[in-house]
Amino acid sequence: MTLDYGQIPGVNWSSLKIIERSPKHYRHGLTTPRPDTDTFRLGRALHTLVLEPHRFAEQYAIWPSISPATGKATRRAGGEWADFEAAHLAAGRTILREQDIAEIEAMAEAVRADPTCAAWLDGMTHVEHVLQWTDAETGIGCKGRCDLVSAAGILTDLKTARDHAPGAMSRQASALGYHAQLAYYHDGALAFGIPVLGAAILAVEKSAPYDCGVLTLSPEDLQAGRTHYRALLRILAECLETDTWPGVYQGQPQPLALPAWAAGVPEDEEIGFDD
Repeated sequence: MTLDYGQIPGVNWSSLKIIERSPKHYRHGLTTPRPDTDTFRLGRALHTLVLEPHRFAEQYAIWPSISPATGKATRRAGGEWADFEAAHLAAGRTILREQDIAEIEAMAEAVRADPTCAAWLDGMTHVEHVLQWTDAETGIGCKGRCDLVSAAGILTDLKTARDHAPGAMSRQASALGYHAQLAYYHDGALAFGIPVLGAAILAVEKSAPYDCGVLTLSPEDLQAGRTHYRALLRILAECLETDTWPGVYQGQPQPLALPAWAAGVPEDEEIGFDD
């Protein structure tokens, strides 16, 4: 029997990154799974349509906007919805709304129609591949799910964005830790035995015209991500060794430290700007 990804032992990136907020939040997250939402479901659907379209019908069911039985607008309540939900959940399918999937299909089609993205996907390997490894320094068991490895050997993650222009994606990647996530997967792939040669993001915008493109990480970006995730693994290792899980303030009072604008400091006097 194939284990569900959540049942496979190991620390994944989604849980590891929480420890940056605090070990207390990390431990809470282990026992309180985050709820599935429309956003998460649609993200998974996009991955399937782009990377494994042949599996879409077996994994998803579409709740129509108009009822075939009554010809009226549907809602996710009542007997018709209950029967539909029960039948497809029993078959292991995720249910999506018709109005939502139309946009996801447009995004997937835009990726396939873009010459750069299509070429990047052509010959891809290790699609949605589960990685398992033991971190050599800390001894912590790790896992990850690689979106794909390009034909050129570049580990690639599919991401959506409101704006995928280089500057906007740079800010989004930094804020959300994409460089650390990709470094985690990159090093995990190598430890797992997949000879990857670098990392990249295939980004697609979430609104028309659904522009898309590939952004590659430089060795310096990847090293910055590696430094980031390794620091988090060391925090986790210390917490596991001492069985202590402090919160954000580490049990100590902290200064409030108002931002400069709130404290009335003129912009040209803000800390961090040189003359």
